Parts: sequence; C-alpha cells; structure tokens
Amino acid sequence: MRFSSIITRRRSERGLGIRTLSKMIGVSPTHLRRLEANQSNPSEDLVKKLSQVLNVDFDELMISANRVPSDIVEYLLRNPSEMRRIRTQITTQQ
Repeated sequence: MRFSSIITRRRSERGLGIRTLSKMIGVSPTHLRRLEANQSNPSEDLVKKLSQVLNVDFDELMISANRVPSDIVEYLLRNPSEMRRIRTQITTQQ
C-alpha cells in the first residue's frame, strides 16, 4: 500500500482532521494535504512522527514512502556484501 493511502486511512480511522494531525506532527495543513495526495515526499523524521501518532509500524511506513531508514543505509554502507546477499535472495525468490 502506498504511503499516502496509509496515512489517509489511518488518520480517518483515528478520527483526526487534517488541521489536528498537522499540529500533532508539526507541519502545515497544506503540507499534510500534499503528502496525502502523493505530491510530496516525507522526511525520515516526519515518517517517524506519523508512525507514532497514527500507530503504524515505522519500517512499513518508511518502505511505503520509498525510503530506506538511515540506520539500514549505514549498515549496508559498512557491509556491502549484505546488499549482494539480499539481491541474490530476491532473485532466487522470483
């Protein structure tokens, strides 16, 4: 599921309006509308805030936003063989 769909659905399920949620996460209502319309990409910090407020798994939300968490990037930079292992595993599963 796409990031925009997840946050829109979860916001609705929690009964939160655009203005209320935008205040809770520290962004303008316009920015939140753009996120929900898939017209803007969230920062990792914003994904973290949204995951906490909307009670969505952080990693799931990061992946849905086409982002890789910074700790994972750092790990892969230190261990490039892991990326090759993951690619091999993906290839064999297809």
